[in-house]
Amino acid sequence: MNTRTRISTAILSVVGALLVISTTQATVITKTTTFTPGVFWADFTYGWSVTAQPADMPYNDVDIVLGDRTQINVGSYVGPGSAAIAAGAANTGTLRVSSTLGLPFPAAMTFTYDSVSNPAFVEGRQNVWLTLQGAPTSPILVASAGTPIDPFNPGDTVLAYDPGTFDPFANVDVFQNGHGVVHLGFGVAAADGSATVPLNEPLNANSALIGENGAIKFESSPIPEPTALIVWSLLGALGVTIGWWRRRRAA
Repeated sequence: MNTRTRISTAILSVVGALLVISTTQATVITKTTTFTPGVFWADFTYGWSVTAQPADMPYNDVDIVLGDRTQINVGSYVGPGSAAIAAGAANTGTLRVSSTLGLPFPAAMTFTYDSVSNPAFVEGRQNVWLTLQGAPTSPILVASAGTPIDPFNPGDTVLAYDPGTFDPFANVDVFQNGHGVVHLGFGVAAADGSATVPLNEPLNANSALIGENGAIKFESSPIPEPTALIVWSLLGALGVTIGWWRRRRAA
């Protein structure tokens, strides 16, 4: 095989791989959360937008694995088909959205649920399955709402955010599970988009959802403790050393 033939073969292989990747693109499911901003609120509305790729079609059910199903008002469902608690689902927190008479859903569809009034648990990310009569096609992790500018440590009682984080004079809310009540704090952003939010209780080790004007703006996770960073650094260095030693021994 001459050089020109090798180059042509390599190019065809790359093009073929790109075609395979493009035809097997993963299904995208995006979740949004809205709420009544302020010190008190009535409930949350969770919305899901599903865009299925051909590899995941057809499907006639969407299974959502929730952290606490009792915090969702199942009767509040709005969307195509119907929704109910998934009978026989492996996870007890699963809700199932089903198309009418078992017919396939379209590739793109949306639906919403409301929480119970003043829930003690806010649903963050969930795992979602597209299923055909209950048989899973593939698991999909719901997209994150974004990343924080200012990560924080557990134990803080005030959160301070940099200018440009929020819209000018926006209502800012902080929600976190594990407190008995989920709404931890409320504040108003300054003209430059900065905000200082006093908290009703210290933060714990769970992720917190940060709201802006009635919508979840991003999810914020506590940064690792210094001891944890040291352990991970040592493990990484050990892995590099072992790899170098194996290559040298093989040589």
